[in-house]
Amino acid sequence: MLMTASDYEASVNRVLREIGQFLSCDRVYIFEKQGNRISNTFEWCRERVTSEMGELQDLNYEEYTGVWDRYLRTSSSVVIPDIEAIRQTDFITYDCLKKQHIHSLMEAPMYHDHNLSGYLGVDNYKESDAADMKYLLENMAVYLSRKKDIHDLMDRLRYLSENDMLTGVHNRNAMNRRLLALKAENRSLGIIYVDLNNLKWTNDTYGHSVGDSRLRDMSALMKSVCPPQDIYRLGGDEFVAFLDGADEDSFEKTIENFRKAAKCRSIHVAVGGKWIPHASSLARGMRDAEHRMYSEKRRSHEGREDSLS
Repeated sequence: MLMTASDYEASVNRVLREIGQFLSCDRVYIFEKQGNRISNTFEWCRERVTSEMGELQDLNYEEYTGVWDRYLRTSSSVVIPDIEAIRQTDFITYDCLKKQHIHSLMEAPMYHDHNLSGYLGVDNYKESDAADMKYLLENMAVYLSRKKDIHDLMDRLRYLSENDMLTGVHNRNAMNRRLLALKAENRSLGIIYVDLNNLKWTNDTYGHSVGDSRLRDMSALMKSVCPPQDIYRLGGDEFVAFLDGADEDSFEKTIENFRKAAKCRSIHVAVGGKWIPHASSLARGMRDAEHRMYSEKRRSHEGREDSLS
């Protein structure tokens, strides 16, 4: 079973809590590095210790923790038994730590593909526990790094299973899951079925790169008018958008705006729309919208003898 985001967060928080309860320290935390920024993403605090996580977001890596790189050149972890030792050499870091009432800290590096990705750290530990703590933190840092790699991979697989990589909108798999939710909620619903005209002709005449560009333009058009989170590419040249909870007047206005935007951008489409007062009739609504779209596509082709589908 794939681990959900909430499962992953609960698991990491449980590990930090167990580390904190096992060790005599005030705070256990994880910092994650993204480029030249670093953020405190997880935290456990001992009772009556103030949380710092909210203040430690999107920090400049070099200013806040860049000093740790120097420690890692000669040691497997950052170990500072007394922050007064860095007062003269790294005052910015010292000042940040002092404001958080930190007098000692230890941080084990976390890696992804052999690159530094963050730190697992503890604040205000007992110096007598330093050797055992260093061993524990370094091993748990490896464990948590691997756990995050698996979580990120699962997130990526979930994204790929629900999204169209070319256009950036959702795919048919995501739409099928969304249909179940819409039926359960049973609110009013607007359905917009759209076909990008002459895509096959474009691909055959100018190549698939030009066809792909047209599909991306189509996606951008739909996002400019419809709720971006409820747009789906069904495959090929067909798209569907849902207007969850829309009333009939606002739905008709959206259809009108879509046609105007398509004309303004010179994007040739066939559109079929259907508004239903209750999503319990969703299957019928989908068929009606699709039928209207195909009827418009057929009329368009009949009016242009040189068009190819």
